[in-house]
Amino acid sequence: MKNKAILILGFILAFSACEDDSQEPIIEAEENSFISFNPTVAAWYQRTAPDSFIVDISGETPPYFISERGSKVDAQIKGNKLILFPKSYTEPFDRLKKTDFINISDNAGNVNTLNINLDILFYEYKTVEKLSLDLTGDTNISVNQLNIRENYWDAFRNYLSISLTTPNSGVDPNGTVELDLFLESPVVVGANRVEYFNNRGFDYYICTKEYVLKRSDTVYVTALTKNEVKLNFDFDVGFTLFGSIFGNYRLKGDIELSN
Repeated sequence: MKNKAILILGFILAFSACEDDSQEPIIEAEENSFISFNPTVAAWYQRTAPDSFIVDISGETPPYFISERGSKVDAQIKGNKLILFPKSYTEPFDRLKKTDFINISDNAGNVNTLNINLDILFYEYKTVEKLSLDLTGDTNISVNQLNIRENYWDAFRNYLSISLTTPNSGVDPNGTVELDLFLESPVVVGANRVEYFNNRGFDYYICTKEYVLKRSDTVYVTALTKNEVKLNFDFDVGFTLFGSIFGNYRLKGDIELSN
């Protein structure tokens, strides 16, 4: 009886061992590896570009190679360092590429792209978000809709140019409205002085009359970024005739533009 019990126990243990051996082994997955960059994006200002820009490369299977690049940079690799050499800009602002790239591959054929952001410190505003121009005096005229002609902030030289007009500007003088406002460097968020000498900083044309500043005045800039500009003013103006300024008028303006 005792021998029989031992035989049964041995059978159970052997069966259990076979069952354990039949189970699939558990294999822990390795962490994914890939070519990476530090910093993850290269960026600089075109008109104040550095002589060189260094990016650290890691991951996958060194050594690393440059497999493709854009037109705005020269580059070379030393070890795990990608050295970018910004090229001087030669094109007009409106044709400058705002982005570029460089592809890096490794010894196993893996590839990753480093994006390059090029900022030219020159920002155009192409949408009128808000407009209010109220001329009061002998004549009361309000304007709340004009088209973009040329509006930009040159942040490198730090001046701001606002130019708005009616669609039929220059075709029908009676219906033409034109506003030109130029803020010289340095433009700041806050009070900015506009000089009236030679009508350089301000000009407003409406109902066949040209209105200019009667004295130096102030524009209040409340926002100035690459995405938007907001400003307001309350000018003492008069209309020009044969080189002289006539009338007593106020022109209140509230302008918001975005890109």
